[in-house]
Amino acid sequence: PALHPDNWPQILLLLNVGGVTRTLATNCLLHAVGEDGCLLKLAEHHASLWNASHEDRIANSLSELYGKTLKVEIEVGDIEIETPADRAYRERQEKQTKAVTEIENDRRVQQLLENFDGRIDFDSISPLKTGDL
Repeated sequence: PALHPDNWPQILLLLNVGGVTRTLATNCLLHAVGEDGCLLKLAEHHASLWNASHEDRIANSLSELYGKTLKVEIEVGDIEIETPADRAYRERQEKQTKAVTEIENDRRVQQLLENFDGRIDFDSISPLKTGDL
C-alpha cells in the first residue's frame, strides 16, 4: 500500500518488526508523510513504549518495505483518531460482548440453568475464532 495515513493498518501488517516495537507501532497513527520520512503520533498514555531504538527499527522496516531510506519521528501527544491497537481492542470487546449475549439469550442454556440451578461463569466465555466450528 502507498505510504499514506489511511493505509497505516495495512502497512503495519507488512512491517518486519516484533515485540515492543510492533506494540509501539500499532499504538501510533501515521500522522504525516514527507519525501524522506514520516511522523507517527503516539498517545501520552503509551509514551513509556517509546525509545529511539524502536523508532529506528520502524524506520528500517519502512525503508525495506518501500525500497528507499525513510526517517521516522514519533511525537507524543493527543490522538483523536482510533489507533490500530485501539481498533483491535474495541473489536475484541465487541466480539466478547456478543458472545456473552448469545450465551445469556440461548434457550437451551437458560433451560439448563433452570433445571440444575446453575449460573454462567462469564469469565469462561470467549468468542469463537474463525474456523472453530
